[in-house]
This record gives sequence, C-alpha cells and structure tokens, in this order.
Amino acid sequence: MSDSLERTIARLRPFIALSLGAAVGGGVWYFSLPSSVSPSTSDGNTGISIPFIQPPKVTLEKTRKSLGNNVLRVRGSTSVAHLTPLLTQKAGAEGVTIDALLQGTEKGVEAVLSGAADVAFASAKPEQPGVAFETVGADHIGLFVGKDAPFKVASLSKDAACRALSGDSTALGSVGGSPQVQVIDRDKGGTRKFVHDQCGGKVRADLSLPDGTTLLTRKLETNPNAVGYGSMGQVQGMVRAIPVDGFERPIYLVFRPDSPAWVKAELVPFIRQSLTQVQ
Repeated sequence: MSDSLERTIARLRPFIALSLGAAVGGGVWYFSLPSSVSPSTSDGNTGISIPFIQPPKVTLEKTRKSLGNNVLRVRGSTSVAHLTPLLTQKAGAEGVTIDALLQGTEKGVEAVLSGAADVAFASAKPEQPGVAFETVGADHIGLFVGKDAPFKVASLSKDAACRALSGDSTALGSVGGSPQVQVIDRDKGGTRKFVHDQCGGKVRADLSLPDGTTLLTRKLETNPNAVGYGSMGQVQGMVRAIPVDGFERPIYLVFRPDSPAWVKAELVPFIRQSLTQVQ
C-alpha cells in the first residue's frame, strides 16, 4: 500500500467510525461529508471538518390518510395552550387540522378513554389504566406575581419558591417591609400536583381557584401581595413570571394502546420536533 493511500485512510478513519456508529445507533442523527472539504480550524490531525446535519423533517402523511376529514382531535392540559398555535400551523401545512380543546389533564385523558379524542396532552404522568403515553416535551413552572407587586426577585431556587408558597414573603425579595403574602393555589390538575409534590405538600392555600391561568391572572392583577404559579409560557396581562430552578416537568402525549401505528411512529416524533422550536 502506498504511503499516500495510507495517509488518506488514516485521515478518514474517524469519520468512517462516526458513520458506522450513527447507523448502529438507529440512524437518528445523520452525518455526511460535504461536497468540498475545508481545512479544520480545531483539529490539525484530521485536516477536514464535517458539519452537523439536521435530522430530516417528520411529516404526517400516514396520519393525514388515516384521519376522518383530516381532523386530529386533541384534548388535555391547559399548560400547552401557548404551544398549540405553532403545532396547529405546522400540522396544517401537512394537511391535518388540529381540533384542540384544552380543559385539563384529567378531562383530556377521559376523552381519550371514551374515544372523544384521538390524543391528549398531560402535564402529569397518567395513572389511569387503559392508556399509553410518550414524553413529547418539557414545561417550565414559575411563580406568578402582579407587575406592581413589591416582590422584586428575578429568579428563585426550588427551596425559596416553596417557602414563598408557604407564605414567607422574604423568599420573594420583598421591598418596603414584608407584606402578608396571599398564596393562590389550584383546586386540581397536573400543575397543582407537580408543585405540591415538589414542595412536599407545604403549599398554603389562602385562595383556591379552578385549574387554569385566566382567573389566576385576574386575581394577581388586583392583589399586589398575591402569588400563584403556572406554566412560564402562559404568563399574560399585568403579571410577571419568576422562573424557578428545578421546576421543570415532562409533557406527555396520551393515547389508547390500540391506537393506529402512526400515532407512535409519526405523530409523536412530529410533535416533539414541532415543540422544540418554541421551548
């Protein structure tokens, strides 16, 4: 073997191994040599660089062909309400219409079980028998206060957030003294379960509202000493969201175990790919 051929093989060996590794790993990520290679700026040993190639776009071809009237019935958690416009737009480009009615995780799962929905979003892991689910994204929970509230902290640790929800105003970096905090809780739902679990159940409920963000927003706008919680993407009106380190939970897509194969094979990866653009 000539010296020049040996040198060529030596330069290409790392990338041959990389391509084989991607294939053995399932082919989720794709790598390829560019049409023209350029000198590497970070590794003088190989002499060439390989750009990262995005995975291929997931389509809804099988989903569209299987659905009646091309309509996908989606129910479930209100926590994904801010994500549905982009999902609706992307599905529409694939010829699929999203019929979304988000009234909470529990109602969403019930709709799937009864056949009233094709799939549902859940902000807590479903515990009901007779359903299957896949993780499709993540949801960040924050504390909500009015924009005129005397609480000026920019972010919170998990411990400080739980102390605030127990009624400790000093955890919120209050100014002008330490006003009495009114903690607004939720009466049910996946968001409530998550926060209570994170805080060991030590959440003081001075006021309990139905699951959702609209009523909470109204209360916070009129009560500067109140604090509540919700999805960071749902903050609206005269309300400020305070991010909490560690308050992150998975979002699940729920469906029946006997659902068509395209739900897991096509719809789940499509939703994952779509939601990564807004999270």
